[in-house]
Amino acid sequence: MTLTEELAHARVEIDVLKANNEHLQFQLEQLKRLIYGHRAERIDTLAGAMTLPLFDQLASTPAAAPDVTTIPHHVRQKPTRKPIPDHLPREIVTLDLTQAEKACPCCGGERHHIGDAVSEKLDYVPAQLSVLQYRRPKYACSACEGQITVAPLPLQPIEQGMAAPGLLAHIIVSKWADHLPLNRQAGMLKRHGIELSPNTLGCQTAPNSYQVTASNSFHLLSTSSTLSCGV
Repeated sequence: MTLTEELAHARVEIDVLKANNEHLQFQLEQLKRLIYGHRAERIDTLAGAMTLPLFDQLASTPAAAPDVTTIPHHVRQKPTRKPIPDHLPREIVTLDLTQAEKACPCCGGERHHIGDAVSEKLDYVPAQLSVLQYRRPKYACSACEGQITVAPLPLQPIEQGMAAPGLLAHIIVSKWADHLPLNRQAGMLKRHGIELSPNTLGCQTAPNSYQVTASNSFHLLSTSSTLSCGV
């Protein structure tokens, strides 16, 4: 094949490729109008697009059968209620019959106690604040003046503080274990008539502020200025 023939053959292939490219570009524009065009354009495009060879090929392709997953038959078990733990305290409420109800409807005699029908309901007792009042009698010598003595106070977590160990433990557990913010704890205390700011509660819940010794006593450690308040 001469160079002239090869050049002519290449030109023919280029023309064929150009025609195919234009045809594919036309189909692409039709698809864009069908998907992104206005509603009127979509209807016109859909009517004309169904005549394209590409859509005929898609319509003639059989749809694949859907995958079917067979689930084995099972019997749903009835949920069972767990018993209330025995370590919780019980408040016994006795509901007895009246003397008229205890009479037998057959013979009129009195029916005897043969057992109890017991049903339990779980109740909740709201938190209650209490005050630990340390009353220390003062002793003085009647012969000497100024010799007054009292029993020392027990070791306190915070010197000159108002919170007892039980309240401090509740605040710390609510803050770090239950993730209850200090402003919400302040609101809960306010409902009991105790107004404490979140900053005051923050000073009592600072990390590394307390430790438990071998005698289970709380000791207030020296903390840095960043932990002294506002945590």
